Amino acid sequence: MSLPLDVQIVQDEQLRRVACHEAGHFVVAMRLGHVLDYVDIREVGDRLGVAVTSAGPALGNDHHRIRESAAVFLAGPAAEGRGIDSSAGSCTDGDAFSAKVLMSQLSGEDSLALDRLLEEVQQAADAYVKAWAEDIERLTSALLDRFVLTGHEVMDLLDVHC
Repeated sequence: MSLPLDVQIVQDEQLRRVACHEAGHFVVAMRLGHVLDYVDIREVGDRLGVAVTSAGPALGNDHHRIRESAAVFLAGPAAEGRGIDSSAGSCTDGDAFSAKVLMSQLSGEDSLALDRLLEEVQQAADAYVKAWAEDIERLTSALLDRFVLTGHEVMDLLDVHC
């Protein structure tokens, strides 16, 4: 028994959003020097999709690396066409919350500074997604076909050599 067409379309659209979201995280992280194990758009627990990093650049107190890592969190939503509204001050989305926690290391208790930093990082994430849009689309398509790809498979797909 198959699902009604309208249900199938909604599920296909949701899966494409998840694939694009995870591809955004994965491509931006990979291009910024993170070592990634795999990307998976299957249902994992109560959520769809995951990009797993085995090693990222050491953050320490390096402001540049902290900003890049926060941009990786925001690249998923940016790739699917939605960012965060840092002025609202509420980051309930997991990616936005993670970016906010990272950036709070740089802003301390100053909420205006945090909002400004989050806006800058969102702009960086948008720029990364735009710069690597072709790679994100290629990975999105591959994920829709295969659901799971290892880091090596993604590097081969995108012809990336370390």
